[in-house]
Amino acid sequence: GGAKPIGKISLVAMEPAAGAAAVSPYCSFTDTRYTDITTGSPEERTMGIVRLSDTTGYYVDIYRSANTQSNDYVYHNVGDSLRLLDQDRRSVSTHAKPFAVDSADHDPPGFAQMKDYRSTGVRSEGVIALFSTPSPIAGEPSSFMQVYLPGEANREYFTALAPPTRTAGRFYGRMRTPTPVVRQQGSAWERPFLAVYEPFQGRGGYAVTSVERLTGTDEGNFTALRVTEATTGQRQLIFESGQPAREFSVGDARFKGRYGVAAFGKDESLRYLYLGKGSSLAWKGFAISADGGETSCNLAFSADTITVSSLAPLTVTIRGKNITGVRLWENGRLRSVPVTGEKDLRQFRLPAVMAAKILVETGPR
Repeated sequence: GGAKPIGKISLVAMEPAAGAAAVSPYCSFTDTRYTDITTGSPEERTMGIVRLSDTTGYYVDIYRSANTQSNDYVYHNVGDSLRLLDQDRRSVSTHAKPFAVDSADHDPPGFAQMKDYRSTGVRSEGVIALFSTPSPIAGEPSSFMQVYLPGEANREYFTALAPPTRTAGRFYGRMRTPTPVVRQQGSAWERPFLAVYEPFQGRGGYAVTSVERLTGTDEGNFTALRVTEATTGQRQLIFESGQPAREFSVGDARFKGRYGVAAFGKDESLRYLYLGKGSSLAWKGFAISADGGETSCNLAFSADTITVSSLAPLTVTIRGKNITGVRLWENGRLRSVPVTGEKDLRQFRLPAVMAAKILVETGPR
């Protein structure tokens, strides 16, 4: 317990900024950097929130570490039990195994203070860590936290009991804390730790049913995830890069920035493009691009309108048949916006706006 000497943490980017209005009702993120003073290894961590509905959503965690020997990912969560499941939600077998710790005085995460370690052995397949907490009220559903940990070569998954979490309340503050630990041999820079957390109630109350790491260009500096909700058919593509000046691509998407999300409906229609901070995000003819430098912006599509928020001027590209013009509704005023482009791809420039409406006009051209 107590403070650990992990070094100075630097905030690189955050949206929304503290006290500022968010550009998106669905997404937010932070990007931090630090150097682990016990190993001298640079570390990068990007964390995001994705809202699926008024009552559901999940957290994203992308953690890079350049320690060339080995790296560990540790997550604490209160609960009465912790199980490891495979992608079909079947139990993954574990066996008792000691956890290697260098020494008590060179153990910043406190591994020596944990007990009852159990291991899956080294495996390339990912796991789901499932925490469960029965309701103290009779008849009420139990609470759960599921953590998707996509697979990677040469990783070993442990469960253990950490010391009590004193801030977890009177009951759980006295219980040992169930903890999954992921150990990776070699650097976790080109192969970062990825996790998607979803809290839910009731045994079948989860929304997220699949988390996949996608293969893209230059995986050492770019990460792409696909998160799927099987019950609704919705999915999100999540993009992260530590080199925001470079453009990366995966499938039909192109991304240049620190963090972004493209969300799709059941019929594969585009729901929104979110650029947490960056220069551009594009998918199949739809794009948002900062007019110089970086911006944070969101472009959301509904049946008859497009809603846009951006902290800086931007260029929007949309795809559609017979688009003849665009008008912008902002602060009670409606005005025309010049449109350029050919055939079914049209571009137009917008100033910095918040929750403005884009009205697309169609007709013979």
